Amino acid sequence: MTLYNACMAAFDALPICAVIDSHFLCMHGGISPDIRTLSDIEKLDRFVEIPDSGPLCDLLWSDPCEDFDQMDEKQPDFKPNDVRGCSYFFSYYACRKFLLRNNLLSIIRGHEVQKDGVKFFRKSSKTNFPVLISLFSAPNYCDVYDNVAAILKIGLNQKMSVVHIEAYEHPFVLPNYENGFQFGERFILYYTTHLLFSLFNIYSPEELAVEDGRQDKTGVELLNKKRLIETMDRAYNELKETNNILLNLAGLTPSYHVYKDLLAQPDVQTLITKAEKGTIKNYEHVEELDRIFERRPSI
Repeated sequence: MTLYNACMAAFDALPICAVIDSHFLCMHGGISPDIRTLSDIEKLDRFVEIPDSGPLCDLLWSDPCEDFDQMDEKQPDFKPNDVRGCSYFFSYYACRKFLLRNNLLSIIRGHEVQKDGVKFFRKSSKTNFPVLISLFSAPNYCDVYDNVAAILKIGLNQKMSVVHIEAYEHPFVLPNYENGFQFGERFILYYTTHLLFSLFNIYSPEELAVEDGRQDKTGVELLNKKRLIETMDRAYNELKETNNILLNLAGLTPSYHVYKDLLAQPDVQTLITKAEKGTIKNYEHVEELDRIFERRPSI
């Protein structure tokens, strides 16, 4: 635990933001309505767990609005982020105001998969440079996106070059890195109880039926065992179906407690059905499925 706590303490000390070449502000998520200047970021207490609201949360969890490039000034600078379940969506004009206020050229952030590894958003009318750049450096994210990764090289006079990175095949791992014995146990339990249930079906209903309110001891025991195995068979069948769904979701699989909460939602059921039928194959379909698992986990 000493080593674990030391690692966690080190993680809580990692920088949240960085300014490159006095022109580019880098962070994971995006800007915050509670942060107007760079000095506001410097005042934050970094040595804490990330809260579920506030400026520290926003720097890691906010996203650009979906219509970022088409927005007008009448729209709000920030609106609640219902996809993440926390933080905000920020607008083009919120970015432009922040950059002008802090004498910066652009914001570089990650947090969202990009099909080509990088996305250059709308340019500022004053600088003719994108106010926002989304950069994603993990190729074939979750082993299902089939996206290209990218890194940015920033040279003299803010000249940029993009380096793309393709994915390499790596060894297969089970969802959530579960071990094979635990994963396979759910299949074994199902097929074992299913076999026992089949054996009990050799008895006809008449042999197990109560006659004139009486039944011999053997018949009662067989009937009770059959009912027990029927219950077990249903329970283990659910576990088997869970295994199959997790395999179809592959790298998109959330943690088990999150998965159970989401499973009852109609849109989740629809997308899982698509995954089972193999109809989710391209980037857009995978992004649609993964979107429902993008919420900030509860602490």
